[in-house]
Amino acid sequence: MVTPLSLNGKNYSIHHPQGFPLQAQVNELVRRKWYECPMPEIGTVIDAGANLGVYSLYISEFAKKVYAIEPYTPAYDYLAQNIKENKKDNIKHYRFALAGTPGTRFLYTSYNKADTSAYSLLPVGEKAEIVKTKTLAKFIKDEKIEVVHILKTDIEGAEQEVFSADDFHDIAPKILCIVGEYHIQCRDLQEIMEWHGYDYTTNNRGMYLAIRKVIPGKVDILLPHE
Repeated sequence: MVTPLSLNGKNYSIHHPQGFPLQAQVNELVRRKWYECPMPEIGTVIDAGANLGVYSLYISEFAKKVYAIEPYTPAYDYLAQNIKENKKDNIKHYRFALAGTPGTRFLYTSYNKADTSAYSLLPVGEKAEIVKTKTLAKFIKDEKIEVVHILKTDIEGAEQEVFSADDFHDIAPKILCIVGEYHIQCRDLQEIMEWHGYDYTTNNRGMYLAIRKVIPGKVDILLPHE
C-alpha cells in the first residue's frame, strides 16, 4: 500500500506493507531527532538499517549524497521503490548487513515478532533469511567515500560488532558524526568509540551520539557533542 507523508514540509509517497507502523516510525524520527547531528555541513550520509527509507528521504533534502543500507529483502524492496517513486537521485541503495566480518550470516526476527521493521544479526528471534555481510571500512573503500558527515545506525544491537571490526580504525577519521539507537547489547560501545577518537554521549531518548573530536583541517575547532 501507499501512504502520503509530509517530512519537513516535503511531500512523499511511501510504499509499505499492510499493517506497517509507518506513523510510529515517523514519530520516532521526530522524537529522537536523528538528524540533529551538529555538523557544519552535511555532504555525505550513510543510513545503516535504512528499512523503508524514511530517514534517507528526510536527510536527502540536506545532504549531497545518501547511502542507504538495508539487509532484509522485503524492506529493501520497499526502500528501492520509495527512492525511485520519490525521484531521489542523490540516494543510492544497497542490500547487505554491516558486520564485524565479511561473508554471509543469518538475519533474525526481533524480540517482538509483530515488529516487522526490526531484524538483527543477533540471534534474538527466529531465523528470517541469509544475508550478505560487509564491514563498514570495506564499504567506504569500495565506494571511494572520502568523508562521512553523518553515519546513522539502527542495526538492532550489531553496532558494537561493527565498530570493533579490525579495519574500522582505518576509516574512523573519515566519519565525523555517528548517531543511532542505543541497544543494551552494546555495553562497551562508549569505550570503543572513545578509543577510536570520538566524544560519546547518550540521551534519555535512547540514542547515542559520537562526534569526532576535531574537524579535519581545522584542528583548533572542537565539535560540540551536546
